[in-house]
Amino acid sequence: MTANISEKDKHIYMVMGITLHQLHAFENLFKFVMTFIIQRDSPLNIDKYERLEKEYSKKTLGYFLKELRLRAVVSDEYADLLEELLEKRNIFIHCPGTIQGWDLFSNEGQKIAEAFMARLASIAGTLNLLHSGFIYDWSKETGIPCGNIPDPAMEELIKTNYSGKINLLLRAKPLGQ
Repeated sequence: MTANISEKDKHIYMVMGITLHQLHAFENLFKFVMTFIIQRDSPLNIDKYERLEKEYSKKTLGYFLKELRLRAVVSDEYADLLEELLEKRNIFIHCPGTIQGWDLFSNEGQKIAEAFMARLASIAGTLNLLHSGFIYDWSKETGIPCGNIPDPAMEELIKTNYSGKINLLLRAKPLGQ
């Protein structure tokens, strides 16, 4: 079946796959951050976790963005990335044909599609690294292991560039807010 697909078509489908992979990773990491690090109710126990896991499986990304703003003061930089990701993700998933010039059957349309997906994957990748830094710090602070990062270079990247970022991007809400 793939023998009839041109190399340029294979390329655009590969970019789509990479974009979807980055989005999937983002959604999983963001839900982890919202469940364990920026908890709605503390402390989290097994019963609450199981209830949240079931509840959160039905929630949209927009829900988690609203919840984040209820739980913390969010920096403009972080909020802007999250909002751009949400907007572009929804367009990509639900209505990519509304993107001006998007056409998977022409060279020009594929360039436009690839540029859109590259931006979306880049935002998701940046947020994935930020959230990995949040999780890395949380794991060190709590002593709860979150699994090993199999690539030592990736672990060093997260430690060096993304550890400690949570304090720059999020602050606790003042009491009563």
